[in-house]
Amino acid sequence: MKRFTLFLLVVFLSLGGCSLATKAVPVAVPGAVIDQKAGSVTMEKEGVEVTAQLVDWNYFPYNLTNYFTPFSITIKNKTSQVLNFETSNFVMYDEANTQYGAYTPKDVYGITSGELFYLIPYPYVGVYLYEGYRQFPTVGFREYPPIGVAGPQLYEVYPRDVYSQALPFGSLNPAAQLKGLVFFKGNLYNFKKIRVVVNAVKPDGQKAEFDFPFEIK
Repeated sequence: MKRFTLFLLVVFLSLGGCSLATKAVPVAVPGAVIDQKAGSVTMEKEGVEVTAQLVDWNYFPYNLTNYFTPFSITIKNKTSQVLNFETSNFVMYDEANTQYGAYTPKDVYGITSGELFYLIPYPYVGVYLYEGYRQFPTVGFREYPPIGVAGPQLYEVYPRDVYSQALPFGSLNPAAQLKGLVFFKGNLYNFKKIRVVVNAVKPDGQKAEFDFPFEIK
């Protein structure tokens, strides 16, 4: 019993606990306002205000940080023009200046869903597959196979968190703001320093570049 309990503890730490050990600390640069408590940094240029903050991912899928580094990005449009933001407006660099692109929620789930974890959580009896939380219930307190159908059934809960938490790419109207997560390809634990760069391009061609350096501790 002790061995089984230890095994479950190791599994849960590997899925969700690692992110607590690593932080991205904002580095002071001219024009940046740093909130040390929140770990966020804010800049304003050409009527556009951008805030960046590393997110401690505690949602589904739990294995997301094995492949991606999620940042919370808030963009406020203080101009009189409509701005547009797509994945190409966001990029991350490591200490070797290696470039990592931003991915859409659909692509994020497509990459993370290929890794499986097997758990048997109490009090249900059955086999649970950790792939967007697919469940094969047999006998338990919640679900049973439909009458007349042999064997366990497959029920899938889609990865709503990846979609609901993501930054809504697209148009940003004047006096409005966008807020959500941007998923950069790359595992944070492999980096010592990173830079998150956000490019805001106005319809008249004017460009405002926001460069946020962080130290990984």
